[in-house]
Amino acid sequence: MIIINKASAGSGKTYTLVKEYLIMLLGKKTEGGNYILDKHPNDNHRYILAITFTNKATEEMKSRIVETLDVLASNPDESPYITDLTTMLGASKDDISKSAGIAERQMLEDYTNFNVCTIDTFFQKILRTFAYEVNLSSNYGVELNDEYVVELGVNNLKTRLHDESGKKNKSLSHWLWMFVQDSIKNGSSWDVFYKPKSKKTVDNSLYNFAKVLTNEVVKKNSKQLFDFLADPKNIQAFNVALNSGITNLISEVKECVDEIFKMLEGPGIKANKNFTNFLDALNNSANPFLIKDLDKKVEKKIADQSFVNKNSAKVNESAICLYLEQIRDYGTVYASYKKILDLTYQLGLLGDINASMQDFTNENNTILLSGTNDIVKRIIDGCETPFIYERIGMYLHNFLLDEFQDTSRMQWENLLPLVRNGLANGHDSLIIGDVKQSIYRFRNSDPQLLHSQLKVDFSNDSIKYNEGRSINWRSARNIVHWNNAFFQFLSMALNMDEFYADVEQEVSPKNEKLPGHVVVARREIPDKKKDTDGSNDCEIKNDDNSNDNDLNFKEWAIEKMIVDLQSLLARGFKQKDIAVLSNTNREGQLAISRIMKWNIENPDKQMKVVSEESLLVISSPAVRIVVNILKMLDRCEAHNEDGREMPMVLRRFEANRSEGMDTSEAFEDAIVSKDEDIADYIDRLYETSKSACLDSVVEQIIKSQLSKQMTEENTPYLLAFLDSVVDFMSRYGSNIHHFLKWWDKVGPGLSISSPDNIDAIRVITIHKSKGLQFPCVLIPMFDWNFDQSSIEWIETAGFKDKLPKGVAIPPIVPVKRDNKSTLFDNEFKKIARSNIMDSLNKTYVACTRAQYELIIYTENNKELGLQLSQFLETCRNDNNNGIAPTPTENCDPDVVYELGKPMLRSDIPALNSDDNALPDNVESRIMPPYSVVSDVDRWKLTSPDIIIDVRGTTRWVGEMLHKVMERVRTPKNLKKAFGRALHRGMITEEEHDEYLALLSKRLADPRVADWFANDNRLMLERSVTIGGNGQKRPDRVVIKPNGEIIIVDYKFGDRSDDNDTKYKRQVAGYKRAVCDALGCRPDCVSGYVWYIHSGDILAV
Repeated sequence: MIIINKASAGSGKTYTLVKEYLIMLLGKKTEGGNYILDKHPNDNHRYILAITFTNKATEEMKSRIVETLDVLASNPDESPYITDLTTMLGASKDDISKSAGIAERQMLEDYTNFNVCTIDTFFQKILRTFAYEVNLSSNYGVELNDEYVVELGVNNLKTRLHDESGKKNKSLSHWLWMFVQDSIKNGSSWDVFYKPKSKKTVDNSLYNFAKVLTNEVVKKNSKQLFDFLADPKNIQAFNVALNSGITNLISEVKECVDEIFKMLEGPGIKANKNFTNFLDALNNSANPFLIKDLDKKVEKKIADQSFVNKNSAKVNESAICLYLEQIRDYGTVYASYKKILDLTYQLGLLGDINASMQDFTNENNTILLSGTNDIVKRIIDGCETPFIYERIGMYLHNFLLDEFQDTSRMQWENLLPLVRNGLANGHDSLIIGDVKQSIYRFRNSDPQLLHSQLKVDFSNDSIKYNEGRSINWRSARNIVHWNNAFFQFLSMALNMDEFYADVEQEVSPKNEKLPGHVVVARREIPDKKKDTDGSNDCEIKNDDNSNDNDLNFKEWAIEKMIVDLQSLLARGFKQKDIAVLSNTNREGQLAISRIMKWNIENPDKQMKVVSEESLLVISSPAVRIVVNILKMLDRCEAHNEDGREMPMVLRRFEANRSEGMDTSEAFEDAIVSKDEDIADYIDRLYETSKSACLDSVVEQIIKSQLSKQMTEENTPYLLAFLDSVVDFMSRYGSNIHHFLKWWDKVGPGLSISSPDNIDAIRVITIHKSKGLQFPCVLIPMFDWNFDQSSIEWIETAGFKDKLPKGVAIPPIVPVKRDNKSTLFDNEFKKIARSNIMDSLNKTYVACTRAQYELIIYTENNKELGLQLSQFLETCRNDNNNGIAPTPTENCDPDVVYELGKPMLRSDIPALNSDDNALPDNVESRIMPPYSVVSDVDRWKLTSPDIIIDVRGTTRWVGEMLHKVMERVRTPKNLKKAFGRALHRGMITEEEHDEYLALLSKRLADPRVADWFANDNRLMLERSVTIGGNGQKRPDRVVIKPNGEIIIVDYKFGDRSDDNDTKYKRQVAGYKRAVCDALGCRPDCVSGYVWYIHSGDILAV
């Protein structure tokens, strides 16, 4: 049975998830479909997979399950789950307690197979197992930061403007020029390579454009798209065909006009002058489609049918209407062709950016996290489910899928066969989510999966809905009633009531006596038209966030927020009880800046703030000092003495600020001061850095350049920074210059986790607030439009018959969405509806975070504010739903609605209990300050790739060159592999030059060309079992496109007869083992011993 739980905000989703997990863990299913207690559980946790949306949710759920099992085992009466478990499992408390103890012990002893993880983690497990089948090396890396690779792809466009011979890439130059022209036309910068500071900034930069590569519509069609783009002539031919099609459409219109004129020339027919004038305009125009409002004029002619005068002979009106309809349809096709032609250059740009990204991933043996779903789909589509389980070493019976509304269609298509397999074997699964909280469609989430797709994927008798009245356990009475009424009204106004049918909730018994407080303050705009009937729910609005009125509204809202913050604090609420929700990071920054200004003006009433910006690693002065010293070292590498001055100034500035100087004083001192010691120190450190790892250099900087106080105050940031250094080294080596380039792209987005118990006001975006709750919620700038025009990528399969024939057609095309009639109208309506739903859901998430106080600031400007104003009018006399405004003595003229009275913190039992206090037997400890090992010999370590043998010996040379050759797929990889060895300190510059020259010469040998061909598949250093002698690792196993297998073993010592005999025997063993492992005939496998120094090759 597939149990589907549609859990509205605050309805106890986590409780339900853990309860169902415990039932599957502690119970066993009978033939009748019920559960009974399993008194002797046998590693039941191994067969359950719970999938969460974030790593944080994974850890929280694991902790909750283990903690609950512990309570059930030791003191079941204290567990909130015991009543449900005794009912569902039909067992006594004592029996459940015993089974829980056994299950807990088994789980802790086998924690690796406690399968609670994110969907990406689970898919990575499958992908690692099937790496060989999808042509990935066994040691491939995963790049978690798609934006970093996208940025590299964009930056590399500049290098692709000319080929290796210096010849100009005319196509790419033209496409970039078109992009620049469109950017200027849309009011954006001509510098399209500029990277926006905010991820949510909407502009015409290439970085924002390139993000479409992570869109599932693009990914689904990626193979056909990039096959189409492989030949640059395809775009040109497609454009020519579209232009030719437009010419033909103009001719077709004029032929239709000629046919109509013929019908008006019969005896006794007196044509209507207005109609013939319209026909003449079509006939005389070089391009009749440019006539203003042509489609509306044609529709009016069809509706009026005033083709002849009253005293005229009759004409065939139906035939004339058919010709007019053809003209109208030609206009639709024409508008579609023009839209496609306007943006076909973006297809070319996308192809070049993707090619740059592919170069990066191939060179670094890396795949993008966003690309995992597509690869896993190929695996699952090509294998039976039992075989997948056998390969990954786990057999899953039950699936619990949390936050299902945030699952993408491709992810679900990958999970579906596994869930169906469990269902076919009689096992239950749980799917839990809420369509109303689906706000991650920009990450490809698809709420339609939960809303309707499950009914398609499973038969009705295999689905069970956990229905019944939803109870809100989070919010006080007035907040629940207000949200019920507001979102019933708003969903109906936007024609979204089918998704919000379950929006109404009951107040939980524990909150029934807590009234709660809702306030709406509104800034009135004179003479604003209030068209809020909601009839045109797909109309596109232009959202101009830079107009004066919008700025004034934000200033007004922030000032009102400050007053209300002080009021909440005066009523006893702690700063940690309060959250300010913003629609964008920029709006959040406005709120923070105003709070900081308040703190300067009111030093005795300080308000602390914790936000995403304050948690950024780069916000730490200690981290900025370390980065600036690394920049000085980089200038040393480049022999750029002048370039070292600015990092020195910045280092002094950060140090001055950390010592308490204000900004102007710190900067002035940094400019005029001269620090000769640091210059000498940099020179010494530069010499050390030549042979030290990057992380060692960073630790030395921390130890020698940061004060004890600064180190202690910035410990979490320094640890996070060092983690990023180690992460970089594990993938890209230890080069300082490369790290700084990487840090400039990735560093600004890295952050540390916020401590839960810090007493500070949270300023957080609505998207980040999902899943959280706060006693008091303030939402400044509660006014946004529900849909905006944008460029959409549309699949061409649905209207391919309307496109030109005889040329290659791309599977998707970019088109600008607006209100003009086109072939894409149905898709546009779906997209508009999805956008409206996204905005509605965002509004729902924002309003349902509050527990006791909800304060909203709005105005009658954009769609949300206008709808809210109309809703408030309906509240005035609504006593049935408990939302009629409360008569108050509030003298603020901007407060247009108030439900309930301001609450005191002392009146809320949950906030005054010690439930959140640590138990007596738990010790609270402060994180120790960051410390560095003082042993100076540590800095002399040359590399993490430590070779045990004595440097310079034959064994050392052999082991070192083996490590280098592991990274050589084709001869073009050789230089980079040696560069990596040099940067990691494995070899000196002299050794680098010597051995690079030797291997370059050997790889140029025509006899080995087949071994290093680009189209080969490789098994590098993969273990095989040889007889009863354990596992050995051939140096290189090559699988050629024709199926032939070549085994190569490198030898770096001298050749002798004894060595020849021994090494031939070794390679012969490899051949037999590979034949057994891959199931191939012996005549398909050849082996060679390759003496690198002499260049001799022995066939085996």
